[in-house]
Amino acid sequence: RGSYPFTVVVEIDIDGERLVGQRTALLTGDAQGRANPALIELTVDGAAVAPGTALTAGRAYQLSARADAGAADRVCADQDPAVTTLESMTVFAYVSAGALSDESFRVVPRADDSNALEAGTITWTAPASGAAELWLVARDDDGGTALLHQTLPTGPGD
Repeated sequence: RGSYPFTVVVEIDIDGERLVGQRTALLTGDAQGRANPALIELTVDGAAVAPGTALTAGRAYQLSARADAGAADRVCADQDPAVTTLESMTVFAYVSAGALSDESFRVVPRADDSNALEAGTITWTAPASGAAELWLVARDDDGGTALLHQTLPTGPGD
């Protein structure tokens, strides 16, 4: 079966001006099941953080998540020639305490490897005391979802 590129050409005339548009896409005869994304672990300042690890109260941290590339759907990339790549996702962050710099970050295929994912980050400032509950909700481009929850205890700095 396999995949085959095909080109669609559209030609229109607007007030005597001829406009031509062209787009190449990938057509596949293979069954394409859709899957939900999967978040593997939370990362803080670029490193995995085990549940229960205390973070410094009041400090700003870069939060992200490692996503499972094997769970991401393969989709047609918007380029010519047509190729497939991993589906992107948006990860929304919710915290019970502290402050977030933004509400979400993107997880996208790495530019140098269409079989790997690269995640953006958001800044979270830990609360002055206590713990924060963090929920990361991933939503891929066709509506699949994943959830990661972790308690982030805070304490005095080093």
